[in-house]
Amino acid sequence: MPRLNRRKWLHAIVQFPLRTNHGASTMKVNVKCKKCGSDKFEMPSKPNNSSKVTCGKCGAVETYGNIMKAVGDKVTEDLKRQLGKMFK
Repeated sequence: MPRLNRRKWLHAIVQFPLRTNHGASTMKVNVKCKKCGSDKFEMPSKPNNSSKVTCGKCGAVETYGNIMKAVGDKVTEDLKRQLGKMFK
């Protein structure tokens, strides 16, 4: 298991603020390791796109930028699905 030297654990639930005509809202997205499914990660306290994020269970490594892109894609997909249901 990775050591925790000047890094913080990230319990991977990312919240996105959303603005709608009906006021503000948030959307929660669970982030899980592609390899083992864990939701606990180790990452620098001030990450940038090239920062390495390590799974706390299996040690798999991914960049912060790739994870945030995947999260953004998931949010976009979910919003499109929700909007599609509203206008049926």
